[in-house]
Amino acid sequence: MPSSDYYRLEYNEKTGYFKYDSYLKRKENIFGWETIAMVINLEDVQAFIESVQKTYPLVNTGQGETFPKTDVIRKIFNSFSGISEL
Repeated sequence: MPSSDYYRLEYNEKTGYFKYDSYLKRKENIFGWETIAMVINLEDVQAFIESVQKTYPLVNTGQGETFPKTDVIRKIFNSFSGISEL
């Protein structure tokens, strides 16, 4: 998969899973999924998920019952991407 492909990164706090799909595809099923990044490349998706798993090792594993809230994931993403919170 070429690194020039871009994705929309989403997170579901109830399941603790991330998913990503082409940013060009329309979101059909939004139940429980919140957008974290509208346009992100695959390398950054993978690096971000790995960085989250350092603090929350059960995220994206299918294990555990409670996961970080979406606002926590967004703050981590903002820090990861260098976005300043005003």
